[in-house]
Amino acid sequence: MNISFPLESASYDARARSVTFPAMVDGRSRRCLVTEEALTDHFGAVSPEPEQLRSAFESNRDEILEVAEYRFRTGAAGDVLLRTQDF
Repeated sequence: MNISFPLESASYDARARSVTFPAMVDGRSRRCLVTEEALTDHFGAVSPEPEQLRSAFESNRDEILEVAEYRFRTGAAGDVLLRTQDF
């Protein structure tokens, strides 16, 4: 399985209350989301403001991408939603 994460900036999705980032899995584009709760509980976001959440994501990008990759490798199909219990 070939998994990569383009270096595009993460963005905030207000409807999903998550920071989103892209992934490529075997040549297919996927969307990954990490919830506000996960970013505040585990990655130091001090508020649910989009700037705080994106900053927490960028500061902890490697760990978050590692968990997203694990989810793809263990059978996730389609988009991946990372919640606080995933960390």
